[in-house]
Amino acid sequence: MINREIIGGRCLIQQGLKQKDFLDSQRLQDRGRLWATERMDSWWVRLLPTVLRRRFEGRIAAQRVMTNAFWLSSDHVYRLSISVVVNVWMARYLGPQQFGQLSFATAFAALFSGLSTLGLDNVIVRDLARAPHTKELTLGSAWLIKFVGSGAAFILAITVISWIRPDDPLSFWLVFLFASVFMFQSVDVIDMWFRSSLKSRLSVLPKMIAITAGALGKSGLILAGAPLIAFAWMGPAEAVVGSVALLGVFMWLGGELKAWRVHFGRVRTLLKDSFPLALSAMVIILYMRIDQVLLGEMLNDEAVGMYTVATKISEVFYFIPSAFVMSLVPALVQARESDGANYLARVEEMFSIVAIGAILIAVPISVFANPLIQFVFGPNFASAAPVLQIHIWALVFASLGVASGQYLLLEGLNSILLQRTALGAAVNIMLNVLWIPRYGIVGAAWASLIAYGIATCFLFQNVVSRRCLNLMVRSLFYPRMLAVLWR
Repeated sequence: MINREIIGGRCLIQQGLKQKDFLDSQRLQDRGRLWATERMDSWWVRLLPTVLRRRFEGRIAAQRVMTNAFWLSSDHVYRLSISVVVNVWMARYLGPQQFGQLSFATAFAALFSGLSTLGLDNVIVRDLARAPHTKELTLGSAWLIKFVGSGAAFILAITVISWIRPDDPLSFWLVFLFASVFMFQSVDVIDMWFRSSLKSRLSVLPKMIAITAGALGKSGLILAGAPLIAFAWMGPAEAVVGSVALLGVFMWLGGELKAWRVHFGRVRTLLKDSFPLALSAMVIILYMRIDQVLLGEMLNDEAVGMYTVATKISEVFYFIPSAFVMSLVPALVQARESDGANYLARVEEMFSIVAIGAILIAVPISVFANPLIQFVFGPNFASAAPVLQIHIWALVFASLGVASGQYLLLEGLNSILLQRTALGAAVNIMLNVLWIPRYGIVGAAWASLIAYGIATCFLFQNVVSRRCLNLMVRSLFYPRMLAVLWR
């Protein structure tokens, strides 16, 4: 009996010592976490007002998402700012007719760009975020798919333009040069690796170098009074500079292209996962650019020029939802695997944020469309103002479409992406054919807006897609939008 009490006392003492050691260890870990948090807070957190700073301090995951979105946004803001300035200068220099010819060739080549990307970008980011240790296999297989797809897109583009405009050599060479850019897009798999690890800042510099070189080249051509075909040459030149710079950053960081491995089983898996997305991407490009192609065929190149200057202003802002949603992918993947309720709350917040941003942009642009067009492009393009007033509201549906598309991708409902974009494309083509002869470029703008809306809201297929539609509708309620904006 005494021995049992002694042994029991020893056990209690040992348990007490273990508990004390555990508590001391826990305190040290807590201090370590606190120290690490203080040291790991992003630089921009210290610049925020006190109220906002307290909301971000210690939230390393949220800071990483915001930092990555900042770099993606900075890249797009810089590229689009330079592009807008140069395009405005080009439009003023070339005039509606020649600028319309250039825009028609760009839009026509873009119709085939979905074949060059094959919808792989989101799949690559998802797979690299889930299994970063297999990056060599994923990058090598994805590069091969993109390279083959780019070659097929190039051949198809120049074949079709030769068929529909056999007596227009200028259009053929313009499309030839713009389609040749596809051949350099396979290198973009490196950018997908940076995005998956929330290191988009590493791919920002190469893109900035390329867009700067292209802008300087186009500016020089304008000052030199160059012909129209010279501006088309800047497309492949800019692509070469960007690809070389991206490869340089990758190799400077220790990356080895020879370590990439092509595995045909992995190729089949990537193609299987991306096939609905590839078709969806092709359909998206179709109903984003088909209006310009139809305007060129049913009216004239001058109408294409008028329509393009309006859509270029509205499409400047399309990068915002894409940058934010792409930065949220790793966090959404983790939330989905760990906590279903938190995951759905994050998805709803994502819908609210992109919708708020789109509305805050669309309202002032729509109100001041007429003076904006005349101030930026000059009085020769005044007819584009009504198009801008209508087309800018497509940003709301485009933003929600990007966000809901990412949710469907995470849920494995890739086929629904294809269904709704195919419906949107069919509606856009049908309305353009009916309204362009009657209403001209304004009819094309209304056709695009209605098509975007129908495609975004077509989510009635199953329980998960209806849940997505429900979350999207709930996120648009005014009190919820305010609550999300405050958080």
